[in-house]
Amino acid sequence: MGGALLLTMLLGSLVAYALARYEFRGNRLVYYTFVAAMFFPVFLALVPLFCVVQQLGLLGTYPGLILVYAAYAVPFTVFFLHAFFRALPGEAAEAAFIDGCSHGSVFFRVMLPMAHSGGLST
Repeated sequence: MGGALLLTMLLGSLVAYALARYEFRGNRLVYYTFVAAMFFPVFLALVPLFCVVQQLGLLGTYPGLILVYAAYAVPFTVFFLHAFFRALPGEAAEAAFIDGCSHGSVFFRVMLPMAHSGGLST
């Protein structure tokens, strides 16, 4: 399921970077919500998940399977990469901002390549 892997790594790394590098109201609450989601047993969500996927018309389809796999993998990805993004040097991002990069460019051109050794390699 390459689609689930791609979606998980894209969403997880974006969320982890935003939570690690930017201070905003509710930052810790969002992070701890992702951490708490890892403790939620999968079998408790099977019936509600079945109903939601069925109502969306994605039951028995690859997009439905990709979304379910990604939804269960993103909390761990955020937890794992959050610590790694906090450990990366902030000076590299500051230098990119001085050079005229936007927030998205700093993430995709500077921080994401530096995080390659932190678990983003497949």
